Amino acid sequence: LTEFMDMQSELNERQAIYEALIENSFTGIDVIELGTGQQGSNNAKLLIRNKMMSNFLSAGNSQDPLISFESLMKITPEILSNGEKAAEVFSINTQRLNEEGATQHEWSLKKENRILDFNVYTQIIEVNEKLIFIRNLQNVTERKKKDQIILNQLFELNKKNQELEKYIESNLQLENFAYIASHDLKAPL
Repeated sequence: LTEFMDMQSELNERQAIYEALIENSFTGIDVIELGTGQQGSNNAKLLIRNKMMSNFLSAGNSQDPLISFESLMKITPEILSNGEKAAEVFSINTQRLNEEGATQHEWSLKKENRILDFNVYTQIIEVNEKLIFIRNLQNVTERKKKDQIILNQLFELNKKNQELEKYIESNLQLENFAYIASHDLKAPL
């Protein structure tokens, strides 16, 4: 009985740690039980959704386990930040998820008149003959803004570098002209 109580205590401790990790994660996490063999069906059951994921999905129905294509498109811009069409990305990644069991892609959501960018990781695993869909959304909006600022600065730097090269070339031509003119003026008529 003591051994059983120790095991139960350790199990409870691990459970508390896992729950704290999920709830305090900087990524949005969903764990959804799918109906057997019916990936994407309406009989999905939301097992876990942390606060971050609820916050990300607050523009849509944050309690809808899978979020239907129609409701997802209501909170998604037609063209994602990477320039791809949202409907095509959704279709390709749904197919890839069904074939390979996992996907990783970029996605954007509209929230409070701004666009948030995400890295999305999805996976389907089988546990005790149940299909479990795991979805992680990592907010990369700030990083993408910083990347864009860096790209803009590199573009400006390259433009200024080209101008500087033109000035240097022009300066070298002027020096060469001055040398030739000076040499010619020193030469006897």
